[in-house]
Amino acid sequence: MTVTSVSEKKMSFVEKLKHAFGIGYEEPLLEKSDEEAIMRVGDLIVHRRLEVPAIMALESLRPMNFLASQVMVMLQPFLGFVTDDSFFVSCQAAFEKRDSVNFLIEYLEDRLNDRKRSEKVGLSAVDNEKRNDERGVDGES
Repeated sequence: MTVTSVSEKKMSFVEKLKHAFGIGYEEPLLEKSDEEAIMRVGDLIVHRRLEVPAIMALESLRPMNFLASQVMVMLQPFLGFVTDDSFFVSCQAAFEKRDSVNFLIEYLEDRLNDRKRSEKVGLSAVDNEKRNDERGVDGES
């Protein structure tokens, strides 16, 4: 039987804590299939125009993405009837990785900025048409 000192036990406990709450990347970053699954989830959010609430929820729940992926594993038999099973499994595997939530947030922010830019350009074109109509300017000349 090996006797270990208190400092060695404390150090191993501290190392365990560092590992549990570490922010380093020991695992590989997202793979292409993970990115595609996350982008598909992002497209579903963007289609419903829920980018801002989704970003807020993701930012507040960012530390729990692994826990959420494990809940997805638990719910898979029940949600398999409603969703595409292969898509669900690929999302669950993607959200196990730490960088997945950051990737989704960045994707949603980019899509939101793109939509705002396109709406701004569209609104400015409509505003110009209204101004021309008010002044009696023919837009075809």
